Amino acid sequence: MKRIFCMLLFISMILCLWGCQQKDPNVVLHFYYPRQNFGYDEMQGRFFQQSAQEELRNDIVYQSSKKVIDEYLLGPLDPALSNPFPTGTQLVSLRVEGAVLHMTLTDHLAELTGVPLIMACACLAKTAIILTNTAQVQIRCASASLDGEKVIVMGQGSVIFDDPIIIEQNQ
Repeated sequence: MKRIFCMLLFISMILCLWGCQQKDPNVVLHFYYPRQNFGYDEMQGRFFQQSAQEELRNDIVYQSSKKVIDEYLLGPLDPALSNPFPTGTQLVSLRVEGAVLHMTLTDHLAELTGVPLIMACACLAKTAIILTNTAQVQIRCASASLDGEKVIVMGQGSVIFDDPIIIEQNQ
């Protein structure tokens, strides 16, 4: 009886290890940050069409969404992009309920108001939606309000960084 029990225990341990997920070094993360310069592109002779750009990062080993967001909040590697978050901004909690991601950040985020706050939240929301495969993000601070609001909600379709130029063709 003891041999059978030990054998079953050993087999169950082997099966548990079989289900462990390996870290994929080829994971490319999509981080969104505002451009350093929103104005005129002298190289192309026109105004920029995007207010924020995607930075592809493969230098981060994916362990959890929280750790990836912590890395994201440190800012971009590309000097053409800027970190929209005040120094010291950190992720306090992260939880998914259905298709909604709830994020609580430190009160440093409440230092931002107006357009800088919306830009920071839009970049964070776009990054988090892609990372967690959710449809909506609710961003709040631990105890402070965000420009008078308790929470900022952004959906998958509400974050648009492009300003497409529509050219009408006469036929």
